[in-house]
Amino acid sequence: LEVSEETGTLTGTGMGVGTPQYMAHEQATGRKVDHRADIYALGVVFYEMVTGRKPYDADTPLAVIIKQASDPLPPPKQFVRNLPEHVERVIFKSLAKNPEDRFQSMTEFATTLEMIGQGKKVHWSNKNTRRYLIFASAITVIAVVIGVIAFLFNDQVAQGKISLASI
Repeated sequence: LEVSEETGTLTGTGMGVGTPQYMAHEQATGRKVDHRADIYALGVVFYEMVTGRKPYDADTPLAVIIKQASDPLPPPKQFVRNLPEHVERVIFKSLAKNPEDRFQSMTEFATTLEMIGQGKKVHWSNKNTRRYLIFASAITVIAVVIGVIAFLFNDQVAQGKISLASI
């Protein structure tokens, strides 16, 4: 593998790997790559168009790959304060580290960008959002159950029905 000092691209004998700033996580780490790596690359272009900068930048191509793999995506609102939330969500979805969390087709991504261009808000629910809601709901239920048990236990102690010494 060689790094071109002029372009910052990675190349190898008989293969082109790409420009690290536009490489999807799975591509940068040598895992199986499919069409969603192209969606990631287009997401980087969209991020640049909106913020005026690349999401991950560093002095060397390897440092870019390391940042891309380990750092969270810098929120676009950090650079464009008045960015509509639904536009930021589209950027986050297109640049998700897990290909399953990205747009699953260029058609889906293009249609979403078209809707944004027409001033329409975009809404969707992905697996991670559902997982988070299920997890948060479960934690809430557990907290309520523990709270009820603690309340009942304290009530029993206060009424003298249970002695802390007997426990």
